[in-house]
Amino acid sequence: MKVTAEIIDNKGVVIISEDANVTQDGDLATLFSKAIAAFRRKHPDTSLFSDENHPGYTVRLR
Repeated sequence: MKVTAEIIDNKGVVIISEDANVTQDGDLATLFSKAIAAFRRKHPDTSLFSDENHPGYTVRLR
């Protein structure tokens, strides 16, 4: 099954989108890691986590 992992901001805007075929144990974890790595490459000085001045991001699987 093809699954998309998206990292979205607090307004629902997709920042990163990565696709992969998920057929066995571990494939979702690999896809999740791929999306986070892409986010870190594109936004090296931005944290995925929330703090009091920034609401953070959400990882959505579809």
